[in-house]
Parts: sequence; C-alpha cells; structure tokens
Amino acid sequence: MEDDKPPPYVQYQSSDASIKWVEADEAQSQASPNILRKLRCTSVKCLAIALVLCLMVTLAAFTALFVQRFEVSQKTEHVRSTDLPDVTELKLLAAVDNSIIVSWRRPQARFDYYMVSIAEDDDLQHISNQMSTTTSCVNCKIIHRDQTRVKLTNLKACATLNVTIQVHRNGPPEHTSRGASLQGIFIPSEEPDPPSNITMIPTSRSRTRLQWDHPDKLAAVILAYNVKICRTFTKCGQKDHLDNCTEHVTSETSLTFNSTEDTVYCIFVTGKARCGMDEISTRTAVAEIRTPVVALPDVTDLRLVSVTPNTFTAAWTKPNINFDYYWVEVSDINNGISGTPGTVGSCVNGSIIHPDQTQVTCSQLQPCSKMNFKVRTHIIGPPGRTSYGVSLYDIRIPASVRPEATNLALGVVDEDIFVLKWERPKACFDYYTVEVIDESTNSRSNVTCNNGVMINPYQTRVICEQINTCANVTIRVKTHTRGPPERSSAGAVLRHVFLQGKVPPEVRNLQLGAVDEDIFVLNWERPKACFDYYTVEVFHESTNSSSDVTCNSGTVINANQTSVTCDQIKTCENVTIIVKTHTRGPPERSSEGAALRHVFLLGKAPPRVTNLKLVAAKDDGFTVSFQNHMECSDAYAKAAYVGESTNEVLRGKDCKFAIIAYNQLELTCTGIHTCDKVDFILWAARKGEPNVYSPAAILPSINIRGKC
Repeated sequence: MEDDKPPPYVQYQSSDASIKWVEADEAQSQASPNILRKLRCTSVKCLAIALVLCLMVTLAAFTALFVQRFEVSQKTEHVRSTDLPDVTELKLLAAVDNSIIVSWRRPQARFDYYMVSIAEDDDLQHISNQMSTTTSCVNCKIIHRDQTRVKLTNLKACATLNVTIQVHRNGPPEHTSRGASLQGIFIPSEEPDPPSNITMIPTSRSRTRLQWDHPDKLAAVILAYNVKICRTFTKCGQKDHLDNCTEHVTSETSLTFNSTEDTVYCIFVTGKARCGMDEISTRTAVAEIRTPVVALPDVTDLRLVSVTPNTFTAAWTKPNINFDYYWVEVSDINNGISGTPGTVGSCVNGSIIHPDQTQVTCSQLQPCSKMNFKVRTHIIGPPGRTSYGVSLYDIRIPASVRPEATNLALGVVDEDIFVLKWERPKACFDYYTVEVIDESTNSRSNVTCNNGVMINPYQTRVICEQINTCANVTIRVKTHTRGPPERSSAGAVLRHVFLQGKVPPEVRNLQLGAVDEDIFVLNWERPKACFDYYTVEVFHESTNSSSDVTCNSGTVINANQTSVTCDQIKTCENVTIIVKTHTRGPPERSSEGAALRHVFLLGKAPPRVTNLKLVAAKDDGFTVSFQNHMECSDAYAKAAYVGESTNEVLRGKDCKFAIIAYNQLELTCTGIHTCDKVDFILWAARKGEPNVYSPAAILPSINIRGKC
C-alpha cells in the first residue's frame, strides 16, 4: 500500500525534481509479444483471415496503448486539488530573536507531508511552490505529516512576513492543498550591536573630528547617531559621574566638535534605527580619548648637569602637556663633522625615556670625543607625532688628565704689548686663558689678549696689551674644557715678569695744606708703581682756563716727593687742582691725574669788579650797580673825574653802598657840584699792610646836572 512507503522528504533532492511513475508502462510492454506469437502459429488456410485479424489486433493494440498512455499521463500530473483539506487553527505562538513558532491542527485526510513557504509582506510573486531565500526552516521546507508546529529561524529582522502551510499528497497524481496562511507577522530585532572603532582626527588646535564604524549586525535602518561628549568624569562609562557634557545628533558616522588640546573626553555614541513601525536604539559605544597637541612642544631649559672623562648628564624641564615618552638622539662628532646618530656608549639613538623623567646620563664614552645630544617629545597617537627637538651641541668628553701648556716663554715686550709663546699639550681641551697677577698686591690685572677673542686650542702664541701700571707680575696660561663643570688646568707659569705698564700710576689721598695770600700747599701719598715725576695744574672753574702757577720753586717735582708749595694765583677764584704722574719716553706718558675740585683760593689781589652799570643820574648825584666776589675783598675805593682833568668830584661827598643780592651791590653818591660829564672809577680792596687793590673798573661819561 502507498501508506507503507516512506515519505518523499526522506529522498528529497530539489524542488524541480520530477517524480518518475513506472508500473503501468511495464505491464503494457510485457503483454504485446505473446499476442503476436499466437497469431504466427495458425494454419496457412487462415493466413488471410489471420492477416486481417492481425491488422485489427495491431490497430486495437495501438489504440489501447494510446488510451493507456493518455491515462497514465493524467495520473502523473501534479494536481492542486480542492478535495485535499488545509490545516486549521493556524496561529503564531511566538516571534523572538529572528525566529517565529507557528502551530496548527492536522487535517482529517490522508497526505504525505506539509510544505512551508515564507515571503515578505510586499512580495508580489506567487511562491506557493518555492521558499523565500530569506528563510531556513526545519527539514529543508518539508514538514513531517505528524508535526503540528514548527520553528522558523534566521528570519530577516524588522520585516513583515507571510507564512503559508500547504498539505501535500504524493501521486500519481500529486495533490497539494491551496494552503493556509498567517499574514503580517512582524519579525522583531535583537538588541543591535553598538557602533564600533571610535577614533579621532585633529582638524585644528580647537577642533577634533570623531569617527566610528556602523554597527556590525543591524537589520534596521540607522536614522541618526546621538553623540554625548563629556569633559569631566570620574570613570568613563559611569553615566552618574559626568559633567561638562554636550550632546549632538548626526546622520553621519563622524562628528566635528570644539575641543581643547591635550584634554581627555568621555565619548558615548548610540545609534537610532527604524525597525518596522518602531524606533530602536543600539547599544551605546563608549570610548575615552585624549585630544592631541597639534603643535607638540619641546622640553625647555635643556642643560648639561655634569661632564666627566667618560659620562655626561643632561637635564631639562618637562613641557606642560601630556605625551607618551621622550625620544633621545646622540651623535658622535669627529673633527667638527657630525656623524650618523647611533649607539654612543650607553645612550642608544632613539632611546625611549619615561615622560616623568627629566634627566639622563650617557656613560661609557671615549675621552676627547665630542657629542651632540637631542631630546624630543613623542605622542603615540593616532596620529603619532614627534616634536622638532632641542639640542646640546659639541659636548666635549674631557681627558682623564688635565692638559698643560709647556715651554711657556715671554717674547716681545714694549710699552704697549707683550707676547707669550708655548707648546700645545697633546690631550684634548677647548681653549686657553691668560692671567696676569700683580705680585705686590696679589690682585688680578685686567689684560686683553688675542684682541679679546677666545684663544683656541690650536694657538701657541698670543699678543696681550700691557697692564695699566708698571709692576712685577706672574703670568699664568691655563687650558680649559667646557662643562659643566668647567674644567681648567693649574696653569703654566712665568713669575717675576716686569711690565712697564701703559699708564703711569696716580697719587693717592691728595689734600690741600696751608693756604695764605701768597702760597698754597699740596700733600699726597706716593703711588707704589713706577714713574718719573709729578706736575701740578690749576684750572679756573669759572672760565675752565689754566692758571700759570709756579710750584716747587719752578723745579721738577721728583717721584719721591709727597708735598709741594705753589704760588697763589693772581686773583681769588674757585679752582680745580690736578696732580699727575709722568713717565719719560719716548713717548712721554702721563696719568689722568688726581684732582681736588672747587678749591677756593684768595689769590694775590682781589678780582676786578664786573658788570659795572649806571642805574640813575639826577640833580646832584648818581647810582651805579656792580658784581664782586665779596669773599675776595673787604673794602672798595672810588673816584670820579671830570674829563681828563684831575678834578675829583667825589671827595668828601656822601656815598653809600648797598647789597642788593649775593655778590651784587649798588653805590649811590649825592652832593656833586658839577655840570660836566664825569668818569666813575671803582676798585675792590683788601685791607692790609699795605692794602691790595684790584684792577680798576671804569664807567665813563656820566652826565650829572648838579650845582654848577
């Protein structure tokens, strides 16, 4: 019986495979040969009858075969029959996680299996005999006739589906029911994956672009992304400890926001998607980022801390930014030519130093080598960046023994310069210095050598200026190696070298001694340095002109004197007195001089009164004004004459002096009996034995209308 055959889903190969039906054909092919053999065995007599019968039988056989073939063809045709009932009570039990479960009641009929088809709600194609490519169902589209439920998995999320179950009976002929359907089944989505791979790219010092990838598994259509950016947080991801946050919405997978260099931000990115009629959110992607420094700064105050015969130590100040490490470059310099950076002692080119470290020591270095040292700051990124770098150049690694010049000798010496010669030491160093020490005072003399330029290590001769004053000196030539610390040798020495000096020495403690109307005395202390004699100069401060003064009775003031007597100047004056030392030449040399300023000397006679003017002339008198140093005189003499006669008109007349300002006076005379013009004469006088008078000051032709 047909019901005992295994159902075709056991041998199912493909939907378009044909079913081969063979029982009726085999029976027809076996019957035809027997009938022909019986016809051949009749007698000859019946040959004609047999021939006719044979033709009739053959025609009947062909007719029967044709009819049978037609019936078999009808039996093997697939028939969608209305007499095969569909399942009943078809219903949806569950729809979750991209799958659905449907159940039904088995129809009360004989059939072999169920056929299940699924299509999206907007699929217009008739799919009763094939399955949607979006569907994977139990047992490859064929359901056992005893099942009354099925779970369909791997369905397209966020889609609306139609599920159709048909009942099928094998043939011949095959029959399939019209099918029972569930319409408009909405397939929900699992919770979508979050956006991934949040990264940043700085676009300027104040703008940063965030980028992220679309969620890996998401059937729905992304509508927008919600981006939350927080600057203050305890732990990124803990939403209850956030502050200084801004929120943005974008339909792109990137966002540019206002940012601050070298600042940590907590970033939250959530996708908003449409799933059917519902709006769903992806899981939130969280990332902690630090905005980079666009212009990465270098260290500051890079300096050498120490240099020894086989090491150097460099230190610096850390820049006020966050970075990942320092990058150190060391180059060995040979003969002033920069070598290729590489491994130099313990310092390897490209050495990475922790960002909190601000000092490094390079050891195992060769004495007399020179190093260049560079330190950079570096950020790993992305994007990775390295600063320009700060360098120390020409770091000399000193020799273990400090070198000294040899065979130091004095060469040419004259009044302006002296020359030193020596032999260069073999060890390495950076430059020479020359020291000149005055042996009498053990003080260092300021001497310029080599025109003030550093004496390089390849020189073996140098010209120096003479010291300022002659002395016995010690000359020391030292070698130096730059540090830190600066290293210098003890020095090659020449002792008890006499240098004449460029300028004679100055007297010390110059003072004014006794002063009277005829002389003044000067006292001083002799300078220790060498010279030949003194001179004394006196300058009138009012006119800045020199005064002819005779000192030491007109003889040379020798170098051993410490006092001198000079004649008074001719008139009283404030003067400046200068005492100079001299060295005979050629060329003659003189010191700048020690000076006494604003010295008041009475002089040998009072000075002439000045600025004598007529103030008024009326009736029998007149008034004149004049200026005079009141300290220089204590009286005045006066006279008035008519023309060139000897008629003195002021004798016995009433004349009075009045002080109208400092060193400024007026004289008024009355009772003059003359009608002629008179010449007025005035002298300043200093009372004594005898009285001393100044040169006369004359005011001529005073017109007096007195009593005639």
